Amino acid sequence: MAWLESFGRRARRWKSRIDRLFFPWFSRRIARDGFDARHGTDTATLCEARNDQGELVYRYETVHVRAMETALDSLRLDFTGFAFIDLGCGKGKPLLVADRRPFERILGVDIDRRSIAIAEQNRDRLGLTSRVELQVADATHFLFPPMPLVVYLFNPFPAPEMQIVVARLVESLQRHPRPVAVIYLNPRHADLFAATGIFEEAARTRGVIADHESSISFVNDMAARLRQP
Repeated sequence: MAWLESFGRRARRWKSRIDRLFFPWFSRRIARDGFDARHGTDTATLCEARNDQGELVYRYETVHVRAMETALDSLRLDFTGFAFIDLGCGKGKPLLVADRRPFERILGVDIDRRSIAIAEQNRDRLGLTSRVELQVADATHFLFPPMPLVVYLFNPFPAPEMQIVVARLVESLQRHPRPVAVIYLNPRHADLFAATGIFEEAARTRGVIADHESSISFVNDMAARLRQP
């Protein structure tokens, strides 16, 4: 099967080349939402997120502010008393957008120390040091706080890791029943939430710049009862 291995290597090289060409273009498109220009932050520049062993985990990219706002609005929830949790938060743009809402707690988690360092700089530049928490951590080991949650995901993990995250969220709900909603952008593994029997689809939104900014939102039954007309 040497030909198959050779084909795989060539395919990976071509994907890497395409990524290098595409990502800067995407970064420029996202920058048009004016977020970094208004706030002096660095959220649009793309980078590769790596773990402590130097292994590539994912390529960080962000989305248009309007795509995030639309996804939050689609939940139709009063976020008072909720925590906003961004797993795979990268440079923290969703956390800064969430600060505009009445969340009780805002927390970003990422395995890449460099991304968290930039997120800290962005947070501090906006004067949100006491408002936005950041953690360097593997999301598959993350313990969800026992309070109402909005969990935000921008396709941060492949299926095996996402399966673990979903299982841990379900386990947390079983220990501490409470309202929980999930916003999943570029939802490649949305079936994992539907398969739990705990979450139901609440809304779908379209992307602003590209299709992979689209989202599916889920709520459990306690959150569903809180949704406003």
